[in-house]
Amino acid sequence: MSKPQVLLLSAYDAHSHQHWRTQLCANIDSVDWTVLRLPARHFAWQFRSNALQWSLTEGKVLGRQYDALLASSMVDLAGLLGLNPALSNTPSALYFHENQFAYPQGSGKHSTVELQLSSIMSALAAHRLVFNSEFNRQSFLNGSVEFLRKMPGSLAALVSEALRPKTSVLPVPISTRSVQATCGERRSGAAVSIVWNHRWEYDKGPERLLAFANALLRTNIDFVLHVIGQQFRECPTEFDTLHDMLRALRPRAIGQWGYIEDRQTYEKVLDDADFVLSTAIHDFQGLSILEAVQRGCRPLLPRRLAYPEWCPEEYLYESVLTNADAEASHAVALLEGLLARESPLPSVSALEWQVLGPQYSALIQRLCEQC
Repeated sequence: MSKPQVLLLSAYDAHSHQHWRTQLCANIDSVDWTVLRLPARHFAWQFRSNALQWSLTEGKVLGRQYDALLASSMVDLAGLLGLNPALSNTPSALYFHENQFAYPQGSGKHSTVELQLSSIMSALAAHRLVFNSEFNRQSFLNGSVEFLRKMPGSLAALVSEALRPKTSVLPVPISTRSVQATCGERRSGAAVSIVWNHRWEYDKGPERLLAFANALLRTNIDFVLHVIGQQFRECPTEFDTLHDMLRALRPRAIGQWGYIEDRQTYEKVLDDADFVLSTAIHDFQGLSILEAVQRGCRPLLPRRLAYPEWCPEEYLYESVLTNADAEASHAVALLEGLLARESPLPSVSALEWQVLGPQYSALIQRLCEQC
């Protein structure tokens, strides 16, 4: 008996999207995968044009018969199905790593009417909508309603009624780790090692990272700060300001700085670190945080976004979006409290592939059975 044929589409194949895609293809061998992907660059253009690009360059692939279609939410699914009639009756699931309604105000990118409307159209075209967190699901559904209320007519209620029953939550799995990490004992007199491992972009709160470092310098804590996220051509100035400040005031506090290409080197930094810090104002799951916690880092996370869904209260600091300095004080106070007491490392085993993999297999099987 031949295996079901599944088409997987990743229209903006960034790190978390790659991780999701490769885990599915490597671990679910009960289906035959056909994969189309586009590089993670020129976000707005990729979002707008992926259906056109693939229709013109991958017509033969899109013209085949498939038992199921699994697409990231960056895919213009409505446009793709319209341009490729052979796919119009294929059961489809749209996977949301993020959504276009929860980007922070002032970022100056991505949250446009066109992209938001396109995401609603794609969601309506899909048979199932899968989100990596409850925060992602609710912000998409609520954002869609608020967006449509601005339009003439009474579409908001109709769209909400059509979308909500199709939704479910299924996180991006982290790789299963056979050795379960625990909070390591720090050497007497050793500096506290803190990792900040996010994209160097506005939505990850660089001004809040700078405020945190300023607040930390006012304490007696001896620390080393590793800033190791991915960098892009346009980089917030706060990172240079932070580096210059530490070089002038506490040069020994500068740890690994910049993106680490080698995976083993990156994991070694996590293995040796005491804490992993987030200052994000936009994070739909927190994959890099989860990977760090899995390797023994205690989290320092704001009480917002998707973090409270999996992180215990004792590792969350007060969220103050209106005042970065006040929030930084809360984060440093949490750090001081955690240094003064022993706290069990949060378990993230429920988010590993060995737990979530069967749920992905069941999702694909249900899609194939809709044929």
